[in-house]
Amino acid sequence: MDIFNDPSTSFFGLNSFEPLSRMLGPDPPQNRVIPPQQETELKKESVSSETDQHKSKVDTSIEERRRRGKIRSKRSRDKKKLYLQGLEEKIKELQKENFRLQNLVANYRSEKLEYYGEEIKTFEKDSRKQKLETFKNFIDPETLEFKKITKETLGDIFAKNCKFQMDRHKNFMDGIFKILVNHICPFDKFFKKCPSKEYTTDFETIKELSKLEDKECDDFAKQNNIDPLDVIISRLKPSRRQFLCMKNVFFKKKLQIAEKYREGINLLFQAKDIFQEASVEVCVTTHFMFNSKVFSDEEFLKKRSLRDLFSAPNSFEDFWKVQTQPVEYANHVFTDPILGKRARKVLPEDKKIDGFCYNQFKLPE
Repeated sequence: MDIFNDPSTSFFGLNSFEPLSRMLGPDPPQNRVIPPQQETELKKESVSSETDQHKSKVDTSIEERRRRGKIRSKRSRDKKKLYLQGLEEKIKELQKENFRLQNLVANYRSEKLEYYGEEIKTFEKDSRKQKLETFKNFIDPETLEFKKITKETLGDIFAKNCKFQMDRHKNFMDGIFKILVNHICPFDKFFKKCPSKEYTTDFETIKELSKLEDKECDDFAKQNNIDPLDVIISRLKPSRRQFLCMKNVFFKKKLQIAEKYREGINLLFQAKDIFQEASVEVCVTTHFMFNSKVFSDEEFLKKRSLRDLFSAPNSFEDFWKVQTQPVEYANHVFTDPILGKRARKVLPEDKKIDGFCYNQFKLPE
């Protein structure tokens, strides 16, 4: 094809009839006047674009703050969780230590009880030992003959030793009666939650106390002179029905039982006063008897004293002739005026506890 003679083409492959403006492209921008309406729209578009960019930055910063806040919250929760775990472990350790100390106290009390038991065993032994030493001051242990010359009289030796013996007997009696009172009840925890007088606290007070934490409750009780028993009950968080049952049934019965024990302990202490008064009279009478010269020291220390030295006295049976008789104390829970109504309702007959036997001591008439 002859491109030079082809009317549809021209030199360089362009149409010779195509305008030069199309060949060179659009004119360069001139200072053209933009209509006001178009200018306003352009400004709005520019402002909108800047606003969108600002919003995007704000949204990004908010998301970043939220992310950091979540991280801080998680750290705080983890820290609190570790703190609470540490407190729980510390509480467990303190509870173990408390249990250990309570066990030590219980062992100490048991050892004291054994000590008093040993005191019971050795009291007679020491008395016999002292009597034997006194006997040797007057009697020749080989010939069993009375020594004609002695440094001290029997009355002097008794006066010198009676204070020691009376002090030992006082400690012995105090220990025996402490053991009796500490173990007067077969269940040592029975009186821990027993009111000392009629229980009058209302349910609303217990309900308010139960809302407090243990430490707050203890401080509040100290500041307001609240009975420790109220604090113990509030920690149980009882319902109204449970509280009324405790107040009107259990506490009332415990108070009645405590009064029986109180009456018996008072009689026991009265008996102790009588025993101590009689023991002082024995000491004074014996001292007077040794110094009255009605009998000589030799007559006091004859075969009768030998027999007394080597025989263990049993005043319980030999002198006082105490009569021992087993007595059964029946269980009257179904007919009890306080417990009976509720016991008949909740306690089946086959769950009833039978009575128990105790030994009754009586002096012959």
